[in-house]
Amino acid sequence: MGEDFEKMVEVVADHERLCEACKYQHDGCGGGVTGGPSGPVYPPCCDSDPERYVDEDYLREVYDEIMEDEHND
Repeated sequence: MGEDFEKMVEVVADHERLCEACKYQHDGCGGGVTGGPSGPVYPPCCDSDPERYVDEDYLREVYDEIMEDEHND
């Protein structure tokens, strides 16, 4: 992915909306640490590169919403 992807990830993360762009959001991931039988279970975003868990279509939608909101303010 390119420079635009990195810029969008940065903006979305700065607005604390990165979970909305995560491809695991519909698989039951709430973005937080949960307890498992062998200890804590961390969401994919804890140790991963955003390219591994961010859905580019979701990212673009959230980024566009943020830009529109900032433009309207």
